[in-house]
Amino acid sequence: MPQPYQNPVKVMDDQSNYSEFWTVLARQVNLWDICKVTLIFVWVTCLITFLLVAFILAGQTYKTYHKKEELERVCACSLDIFADKNQRSGCGCVESVDIGVYNACPNGCVYCYANDSQATALERYNSNQPDSDILCGSIGEGEKITDRKCESNELRQLSLF
Repeated sequence: MPQPYQNPVKVMDDQSNYSEFWTVLARQVNLWDICKVTLIFVWVTCLITFLLVAFILAGQTYKTYHKKEELERVCACSLDIFADKNQRSGCGCVESVDIGVYNACPNGCVYCYANDSQATALERYNSNQPDSDILCGSIGEGEKITDRKCESNELRQLSLF
């Protein structure tokens, strides 16, 4: 009967190792030499992904910030508005309430679900009547206008800057 740890590993004719016991053979291995190409690839890929995402997010923040500045200039007041979290990353829209009118916005956002025809949107936008009760077109027979309770986005907090 073989005794454990008494030369239990035998070298076979084909230079492979064999043992009747559970034996772990150890040899000096330099893991860096074996894994460096894969590790560098993974690190570089992660870095590129991180930088790409950071660039996209920075662009969206910049876009939303400048839209906010423009809206504040037009409204002549500070606004408490933020980018809409429910939109795709390519959208520069701020949080809003859907008014239920399609093909009425002339901005031409690539991912906008509300416009399927830029030409129709521009036509409706240009047909806006400032004295009308609705955004575009006219009130049809049997249609009813319902007032919606909304809060102002005007920032009333005084600022030192």
